[in-house]
Order: sequence, then C-alpha cells, then structure tokens
Amino acid sequence: MAKEIILRDKVPQNAHEMMVVNNYKAMVFITNTDQDTVLSEQFLLDLQTILTKNTINDEEKIGRFRTDKDNIVVMNPISGEIYYKPPTEEMMKEEMTKLIDFANDKDNSYFHPFIKATILHFWIGYLHPFCDGNGRTARALFYRYLHKKGYKDFTYIPISRTIKNSKKQYGDSYLYAEQEGNDLTFFLVYIAQKTKQAFKEYKEFILQQREEHHHLQIKISEKYHELLNERQLSLITYFFQNPEKYINNSYYQKQYNVSPNTAKSDLL
Repeated sequence: MAKEIILRDKVPQNAHEMMVVNNYKAMVFITNTDQDTVLSEQFLLDLQTILTKNTINDEEKIGRFRTDKDNIVVMNPISGEIYYKPPTEEMMKEEMTKLIDFANDKDNSYFHPFIKATILHFWIGYLHPFCDGNGRTARALFYRYLHKKGYKDFTYIPISRTIKNSKKQYGDSYLYAEQEGNDLTFFLVYIAQKTKQAFKEYKEFILQQREEHHHLQIKISEKYHELLNERQLSLITYFFQNPEKYINNSYYQKQYNVSPNTAKSDLL
C-alpha cells in the first residue's frame, strides 16, 4: 500500500497514509543529504517538520523544540495515566548540544556505528525535544547515522514495523533503563533483537519474491524474450502477480528509473 501511494503520487486520505508519505520523504531527505553535512539543530527541526507535516492538528507545534509551557508528557490516551515526563526545557537544550556533538563524532570516543545509532535513538526518545513526532524522528536519526557511516542497506530494513509490533517491549526497554540509572543495556539489546528480526523477515520476503518472480519470468521469457527488454519482462511479470493493478508513464519512470521518453517507448 505504501508503494502504491508513493509511486502513483496518490493524495493521502488520512493521517496514517500521510505518515507513510512523510516517512518516505524523510528517508529521501536523509539519503540525499551530502555525506559531509553535520547534524545540527536546524537539521533535526527540518527532519521533524517533514515527518509531522499534516499529521497533527496544531501546525504551530511543527518545526520547533518544545517548551515547558507545552506540558508534553507520554501518557495513556484512554486512562490518562502518565508514563513519562521529559526533562525540563533548560536541561533538554543542554543535552541537545551534547547529542549533536556525539552524533558528529566530536566526543573522541569509539562506539560501533550500530551502537552509536541506537544510543542516538534512545537519547531523542529520552529528551523528547518536540511536541510530537519524537519516536519517528528518533528512528529517522538512527537510520541517518547508519547511512552516513556507510550502512546504506539499512534504509531498506523495516525496523519500525518490528518495533510497532512490540510496543510494550519498546516502552519497557526505556523504563528498565531509567530504573537502572540510565543503563542502556536493555534498550541496546531490544533494538539489536528487533533489527535481527527485521533482517530475517526482509530476507525471507526477498527470497520468496525472487522465487515467484523467477518462475514467472522463465514462463514469460520463453514466449516474449526476443520482443521485450528486461524492464518490460519485469512489468509483465508484475501484472501476472497483480492482475488488478494498472500503470502509467509516471509510475514506470519511478519504478525503473528511466526518462519519460524511454518509459513511453517501453509502454507503447
């Protein structure tokens, strides 16, 4: 569904679909940013703006850091029970300076990039620097740091889904860390486990898709291999798997990374 919304430039119909589009735009923003670009407060604000656009009612809460007057807390929306109250505005701003230096490797300490990205994820969640979109921004910063360090394939791994499917464990990992004097072991282990699970699920998905695609392509190639190029064979295979779908020039350009003229020629 996410792919359909993005590739067909569909107008999001609700907040959930808008989040899908925003997450995609955030990943494009991250991957297209120059490798030499350092993390800054403005970069974080831009990232939060992309992630929260048209998903919250109060536009005034987008693109800025929270203040004490905002009274931001993490709470149960049904019972009203408060789970977590973030640090004061003053402490948050002091810590943000440290976080940014840490993300820009100015602290002269060494951590494996995955560990450091996970610490940044935790740190944003702990500070809760925004009125909304803190979790999304934390995960985006996690991807951004790994991408900057050369782990570009991470941008295809759906870690957010494995976290979404284990929300209680996610919350508990923060809770246990806080109870143990901010010992991040609990959070590091949790994210490592969910990352491993995400890689496993993605690998299984790719192998299944590859096998199905391969069998269909053999079947189609036997009849059309002299008439169609690889992109066209791939498209015919797609229609065999999704007979109810349709495609246009714009979709084809994005899917196969070709010019408008090449797309038009292929489709004709």
